[in-house]
Amino acid sequence: MLGMAMGEMGQLVKFRKAMSVYRKHSQAQWSGKSNVENFSKVIKILIPKYDKFLGYKYHAEFEAHKRDLEQKLKHEASLKRKIMRKTPSFVKKSLSFILPEYIKVQIRKII
Repeated sequence: MLGMAMGEMGQLVKFRKAMSVYRKHSQAQWSGKSNVENFSKVIKILIPKYDKFLGYKYHAEFEAHKRDLEQKLKHEASLKRKIMRKTPSFVKKSLSFILPEYIKVQIRKII
């Protein structure tokens, strides 16, 4: 979406090589969050802001993207419920004491 906004201001150029990197870690603003948190932020905050900024020129496309993310959220929630139902409670409790915080974050992203 940022590319769309920048494209409205002028021409875009694609570089052949990566010009920057993004370090992934558990405390990061984006990669440190689950898909549910990220998708929810995009749906509730980013899409409306970009839609307004771009003068609702791409409103239909934003709405389609929002519907796609909402479907993914439903799938994520469904998968999490299935995993949680099948995981014995003693395993859930014991994992919270044994695993380092980084691993817990990664597991939370999955379930």
